[in-house]
Amino acid sequence: MDSQRFKYGKNTHDSKYTTPDFKTHLQVEKEAAELYTHTVFYDVQDEIFESLFHCFSLSVQEVDTSLTYMIRDTEADYTTIHGVSVEAKYEVTYVPASCDIKCSCLKYECYGLLCRHIFYVLRMSKVFHFPRKYLQRRWSKYALPNKIVTRPVDVASLSNPAECVNGVLREIYGTVEDSVTRLVTDIQKLHIYKDDLDTLLEQVKIDIPNALK
Repeated sequence: MDSQRFKYGKNTHDSKYTTPDFKTHLQVEKEAAELYTHTVFYDVQDEIFESLFHCFSLSVQEVDTSLTYMIRDTEADYTTIHGVSVEAKYEVTYVPASCDIKCSCLKYECYGLLCRHIFYVLRMSKVFHFPRKYLQRRWSKYALPNKIVTRPVDVASLSNPAECVNGVLREIYGTVEDSVTRLVTDIQKLHIYKDDLDTLLEQVKIDIPNALK
């Protein structure tokens, strides 16, 4: 459990305060790094990179307000149709006006992440920024709710003391989480922080020997 907490804290710190190495010059990759946690970003980065070197358009058809691209992915497996092995192809439908886009590989529908075929079509359509509508909050750096910022509260002025206690607890938990997130990459300072907390806890035990159950 302690190992999991440390790993979680380190990953959170890295995602918030460090920048991963880039594989391309594309703006969409830089924006993806700003939006996604590092772990998820590396998957998205691979798709962006592969869209440059392994995808090309076989045909483009315009129907009303949408464009339909037939994409060949040179890294994709072959598929069998009527007993004949043929190269796998993917159909990407794109509506420029609304930036609605969908690929027949269904990667986004299955995993919530855009595929290389979609990144290829966006680039060909001169869409250089990451489409925010396709960023799912669960994969973003901001998936967890932000710490609630509250004003100092006069306990005597509150009609509900329990509400005051809960507010102070939220601030304490937020402060500790933020502290650990910043210290997680410096194990020496993290140990000092832990020792300080242990000292405070011992003093609390002296001041209030019987904890509420």
